[in-house]
Amino acid sequence: MKGRARLGLELASYVLLALAAVSGALLRPGVVVGDGVDLYGTVWFFWWIRDCVERLTDPSFTTVMFHPLGKNIFAHTGDNFVDALVSVPFQWVFGHLYYQPIFIAVVLVGNALAMRALLRQLLGPDRPLSVWLGAALWQTAPFAL
Repeated sequence: MKGRARLGLELASYVLLALAAVSGALLRPGVVVGDGVDLYGTVWFFWWIRDCVERLTDPSFTTVMFHPLGKNIFAHTGDNFVDALVSVPFQWVFGHLYYQPIFIAVVLVGNALAMRALLRQLLGPDRPLSVWLGAALWQTAPFAL
């Protein structure tokens, strides 16, 4: 198999792997991908950034936490600002309760494509199976998930 057909098949496999990884949440509206105390903060932070974008307010401070004095977001949190900002269009299109598994699937495909590019550089283009396998393993690695 050559060129575009192989690339199309690779991309389809990454999409299918991502959908399989988030299927438990994707099939149950309002369920999110992830677990633990960091998940609650991430869900809140993604909502907060969306709210700031919609109201054109400063995302670095909020009175929504520690009312009435507020909280300096950047000083006290891990600040998932970039991924939260990228998630805003997904929140608008799919709604707050439905966007997260779709967003995570897109991030996983992005992880696979980034690893694919790195592995092609390291291993060369003449090792397509190794490149695909490495990218697929990275996409489904617990660290990435």
